[in-house]
Amino acid sequence: MCQSTLDNWPSGCSKLKRPFLQLNGCGPQGILGGLIPDNYGPVGWTGACNTHDRCYGTYGQTKSNCDVGLINDLKAACNRYYRGQIGLLEYKFGPDLPLDVQDEIGRLEGETLVCDTRADVYGDAVHSLGGQCVCKRTAIRKMHPGTR
Repeated sequence: MCQSTLDNWPSGCSKLKRPFLQLNGCGPQGILGGLIPDNYGPVGWTGACNTHDRCYGTYGQTKSNCDVGLINDLKAACNRYYRGQIGLLEYKFGPDLPLDVQDEIGRLEGETLVCDTRADVYGDAVHSLGGQCVCKRTAIRKMHPGTR
């Protein structure tokens, strides 16, 4: 490692910690990562978690910005899934929806709100319990902006 990188290392960062270079879905790398789900029910959250991982490895991003982005992306996944299901029902049955279909749409709208709440809880847990943005990679990018 070049001396200029060591001289500009962010304070509080371990120089021995391996840089984050791999997307791993939701949760930390290693054995604990398998305990964290990559979805909420039928809603896949892997894409949102991988975007969050990329954010943590991006020079100039803060933990707070990345964590807020995670919550927004998780909620977007919830809305895409449930709004998509509602749209399919509306398309299939047209403007005169039978009562049972109306009930199903109401249930799906409720599930959207529950999923959004889970996204908030999940994001808050990541913010409170998750690690910091990747220090070594940040330091390297600071010194060599073209580095990925």
